[in-house]
Amino acid sequence: MKYENEVTLRQSVEADINGLHRVLDELTLTKADLEMQIESLTEELQYLKKNHEEEMRDLQNVSTGDVNVEMNAAPGVDLTELLNNMRSQYEQLAEKNRKDAEAWFNEKSKELTTEIHNNIEQMSSHKSEITELRRTVQGLEIELQSQLALKQSLEASLAETEGRYCVQLSQIQGQITSLKEQLQQIRAETECQNAEYQQLLDIKIRLENEIQTYRSLLEGEGSSRGGSYGGGCGGGSSGGGYGGGSSGGGGHGGSSGGGGFGGGSSGGGQSGSGGFKSSSSGSAGEVSSKGPRSAENLWDTNKTRVIKTIIEEVTPDGSVLSSMVESETKKHY
Repeated sequence: MKYENEVTLRQSVEADINGLHRVLDELTLTKADLEMQIESLTEELQYLKKNHEEEMRDLQNVSTGDVNVEMNAAPGVDLTELLNNMRSQYEQLAEKNRKDAEAWFNEKSKELTTEIHNNIEQMSSHKSEITELRRTVQGLEIELQSQLALKQSLEASLAETEGRYCVQLSQIQGQITSLKEQLQQIRAETECQNAEYQQLLDIKIRLENEIQTYRSLLEGEGSSRGGSYGGGCGGGSSGGGYGGGSSGGGGHGGSSGGGGFGGGSSGGGQSGSGGFKSSSSGSAGEVSSKGPRSAENLWDTNKTRVIKTIIEEVTPDGSVLSSMVESETKKHY
């Protein structure tokens, strides 16, 4: 703001100086005009003097004669006095104009000198302010350069950090992708195992139903034919009857014998966190070789025995982990 005021003041001073220059030019032209008038008047005065001298000489030549002429005429006009008066008037006017112009010029010069002095003082103060501002600008430029260098270093550090974390992110994404693939694979395997388990469970249920049906049929036949054969229908622990014992030679319903019509089941052992449990069922089987030979008369010797074994992997708390069905067909003649 102060600088703008100084610029405005400087422009006004320059305008005043230009105006004074124009006035000075006008005064110079007026002076030249007056000088030209003085020269013309001087030439005219010299011309009049020359004419006067010539007339005086002529009059003197005429007066040397014998003729005396006396004239009573009005006195003539003294041109010399008139010229002197005109000269004095012009000189007084020129001197007055010169003094007025000189006084005006001196006054304006003093004003301009005062203004110039003030402007010089203000300019010196402005120069000091400009110097201080330049120093401030230099300091700010140095600070700007330092901030730019800091910015560049931070940008480089940021780029390095981003690159490092991008690599880590890509690695993590790769691990996530592999884990997702493994998870999908595990889910697929689990679904397959669940499907197999459901199939095996359905097979187990059907086999148990078949075993129960065969057992009920065998029990019904055994009760209707009880007492007719040597082994008896309710054979003991080592007998070979139709309702065979737990460890006998195996009748038609023996649990661990050669397999009867309603093939029994024997539990497998458990070990560690999970064991295996197997169950077998037979259909249309024949009597064990260790049982009474009289049972062979009940059935046709040309029979087919189908043994289905279900193997389950169970935990100590009884939950089933996996199951498998093995089927074996034997035909006897």
